[in-house]
Amino acid sequence: MFDNQWIITKTKDPKQSVNDCLLSSRNINDIDAFLNPTYEQFYDPFTINEMEKVVERIISAIYAMEKIVIFGDYDVDGITSTAMLVKFIRELSNNIDYFIPHRLGQGYGLSIQAVNEVLLLKPDLLITVDCGVVSFDEVTLLKSEGVDVIITDHHQSKEQLPDAYAVLCNTRVDNTYKNPYLSSSGLTYKLLQALDTRLSLTKDLDEYLQLATLGLVADVVPLVGENRAMVSLGLKSLKETRVEGIKALFDIAGVNKNEPITTYHLGYMVCPRINATGRMDHAKTAVSLLLENSQRKATLLASKFDQLNKQRQIEQQRIYDEVLDKLHKIDDEHGVIILGNENWHHGIIGIVASKVQESTNRPVILLDIKDGIAKGSGRSIEGFDLVKALNYCSDYLIKYGGHEKAAGVTLDEENIDNFRSAMNEYYAQLDLSKKHEIIIDLEISNDDITEEMINELNKLQPYGESNKRPTFLIRNVLFSTTRVIGKDKNHFKGQWYFDCLTFNCEKYMALLTSNQPYDIVCYPNINVWNNQKSIQLIVYDYQLSSGHDISLITCILAVLHKSEYEKDLYTFLQNSLKKNNLLHYAELISKENELFITREDIIKVYKVAKKIDTLSATDKIEQLSAYQVYLGMEILYELSLIDFTKKGLISFTNIIIKDKKQPLENSTLYNIFKVSSK
Repeated sequence: MFDNQWIITKTKDPKQSVNDCLLSSRNINDIDAFLNPTYEQFYDPFTINEMEKVVERIISAIYAMEKIVIFGDYDVDGITSTAMLVKFIRELSNNIDYFIPHRLGQGYGLSIQAVNEVLLLKPDLLITVDCGVVSFDEVTLLKSEGVDVIITDHHQSKEQLPDAYAVLCNTRVDNTYKNPYLSSSGLTYKLLQALDTRLSLTKDLDEYLQLATLGLVADVVPLVGENRAMVSLGLKSLKETRVEGIKALFDIAGVNKNEPITTYHLGYMVCPRINATGRMDHAKTAVSLLLENSQRKATLLASKFDQLNKQRQIEQQRIYDEVLDKLHKIDDEHGVIILGNENWHHGIIGIVASKVQESTNRPVILLDIKDGIAKGSGRSIEGFDLVKALNYCSDYLIKYGGHEKAAGVTLDEENIDNFRSAMNEYYAQLDLSKKHEIIIDLEISNDDITEEMINELNKLQPYGESNKRPTFLIRNVLFSTTRVIGKDKNHFKGQWYFDCLTFNCEKYMALLTSNQPYDIVCYPNINVWNNQKSIQLIVYDYQLSSGHDISLITCILAVLHKSEYEKDLYTFLQNSLKKNNLLHYAELISKENELFITREDIIKVYKVAKKIDTLSATDKIEQLSAYQVYLGMEILYELSLIDFTKKGLISFTNIIIKDKKQPLENSTLYNIFKVSSK
């Protein structure tokens, strides 16, 4: 907050509705198809490379009563894909089994260890879901044991594919399918469509679409085109689901089935509980839940998942705090954050990496180190393709794989430093900004916000990747009252024309007051409480309406002279310093022990400012510390002797000298920190 870069994609045309402006800015051409998804928007599954071959082999195995084993992954996408295939084939053959590797014991995907265990099941046909597209040695081993292997995967493939019987993968180099963004569960649903067609079953595939929707949402695929249609129709179907496991998860997560089911319910309430099994226990129990026909057993399993999720949250917070502590102790010269520890839970580091990436706007790889081997999970930012970066560093890796934004790595502990250097060497070749960007769809006013406008917005759902929840900029919001809310007192509520809510903002609470106008980035919705409807704004970010950021000098003054500031503001600004990695400036100033300024100092700053366009606190001015340079500029600005277009954390840009005079004693800052002489 307060230091993000805002990018506004469109100015509202007063002749257009908010929805029309949004559709235009998102380049939606077929508006009817976008707003009203149908099954007709699903593509022909047989246009996927090798689908015909895959279907024939599976049908042959069913008729011959061959042993079929589904090999899945331990996340929601892999779990739902496994459950879908097992459920479908089990209705046609009893000779079906499944295998999910243990995250900690066997690791991701087809490993030699996992393959050796699968061979004990004596499969004739092994079908992978959500893994396998880069498992060359493992497929070779299975073939040597007489097992046919069908790979279904959506992860980034290499130019050459494993020597499997067939490979269903929408990222393969020769892909001909119109939708390259399917998740594994989406790809599995297409396989079931093809099997249903070839077997002339004309089954109701809604239950399978519901499971596919969980995987599509959890894997954060672009919700456009076919994906959007699948998720939209799947969400509607989920409201009347007959899958006992899903119903039990809805109940334990507190999903209100009387309201429309949204991607938020799945992504933040249901899927984390499924994922918790793979992180904290064994994901095979999650497959059992989704296959369970007993309401009682499903309820018991869902309750267990809820407890596992609570354990996951505790462990996640511990690791996150340790990562931040490490970040505060290291320099800030690297673009890619790569940190490791021997007591970081391998099942948790992926979500922690995601949180750190969001807070720092930098690619992050966290490593769990055991017995000289580091296994890690990475999350990336826009413009930094993790797979390409890992290709660049492959000499230091044992194995790796994933997507542009998320990937896993395994390497020797002794290669961590070399790996970090190579990753940052690759990062340095790209033109990437560390400043976090917030994309704003539209600038609006309070007059635009009505219940009708919000109802129109809801037609843009489901929200997700490539169809984000719209964000709006509103300027000069002045709260009449403010208060802290929530059980842990970490949420903010300000009263304007509408209630304005900001969640998990305890570090910024002191800057949210009723006497300061703000520009806000928000999303409007309708709140229902005691059968009463009211419009509220969910606020994501703030800037002071003057356009000025929280400055380094304000932070330092508060930290070093807290007696001059409110106690809660002091606490916030101290945290702000840490968050923005500016403690080294405060420490430098403290060591110099020059916490004062003279008339002569200010004159020096003024003379330099007259000659240049941009002045940074770190610019060298005769005998002045960075603190004094910045304080001098603050005093000149307070007296309206200068102006500037932008004030950043340590610099002033587009300096304008005002042709006027003012006594320095009119400055509050000067009176606090002045001395008669040095």
